[in-house]
Amino acid sequence: MKHTHTNPDGLTATIELGLYAVIGPGASIGPGAVIGPYAVIGDRASIGPGANIGPYASIGDGASIGDGASIGDGASIKAGESLHWFTGKYNVDAYKDKDGVLILRHGCVTLPLSDWTARKQAALCKEHDPTAAEGLRRAVAMARALFR
Repeated sequence: MKHTHTNPDGLTATIELGLYAVIGPGASIGPGAVIGPYAVIGDRASIGPGANIGPYASIGDGASIGDGASIGDGASIKAGESLHWFTGKYNVDAYKDKDGVLILRHGCVTLPLSDWTARKQAALCKEHDPTAAEGLRRAVAMARALFR
């Protein structure tokens, strides 16, 4: 349901707020963000404009989720445990899911990081966008470096 959230700076943002979702004190939520049912946004967390936080996800105190990021159902993100960036062509998210599995989303494809093999990357680029190969290769390398 549509909800008007007042951010710590006093500005308001219209967001989608799911049933029984909780937003902690001092949290900043960007306009157009979607907070799924039963999701928990921690104290002083920051959710970027247009971000999508899945049902039952938990965004910890002080964690920051970037503009347009997509955090999966039940994922638990603490401060410093996620990464969101733009390759120049596609949005990319890297985080741990609810079971601790490392996840990488590149554009419209979300897979466990271990599944992003060179062969899988080549097949997906051939299917979706051959010009994305270098950006995808760098995204996989960055995500692997983040979660060493």
